[in-house]
Amino acid sequence: MMSNLKCADCGEDKEGNFYPRNHLRCKTCLIKRARIYQREHPEQMRQYEANKRAKPGYKEKHAEYYKKWYAEHGRNRTDNYASLIYLWQKEHTGATKVARIVRQAIKDGLLERPLKCSLCGRDGRINGHHEDYNSPYEVLWVCSSCHKKIHLGLIG
Repeated sequence: MMSNLKCADCGEDKEGNFYPRNHLRCKTCLIKRARIYQREHPEQMRQYEANKRAKPGYKEKHAEYYKKWYAEHGRNRTDNYASLIYLWQKEHTGATKVARIVRQAIKDGLLERPLKCSLCGRDGRINGHHEDYNSPYEVLWVCSSCHKKIHLGLIG
């Protein structure tokens, strides 16, 4: 049994296996720090990704990894997933166009995706919600749970 360690960032006592090797910060805090760094240094991150993809054998190694993963875990999507996405995009051209505009605005630094949901305060993956597709820069940043509740009419 591992002893508890105190995280240098959040100060919480957590089991030793919750800390990556040779780190004083827990996994949760390391992920938060990485997200912040990625937001503050977009050009370095683009360069890092480009360099990673340019390495010899990357494409083959990447393809092999996913081939093995899907063989082990299976695909949770239907066989015609790509065609379903295409149909959805054709039927929802406004949403598709606005999503593209928002992604580009984030890359260009015109918009910033927050770390927390603006409704419940949960951190994690944050989605942009638009009440009006004619105003692509007016975004309500919400977690997946709140986003679903908005579309179900549970949150006004």
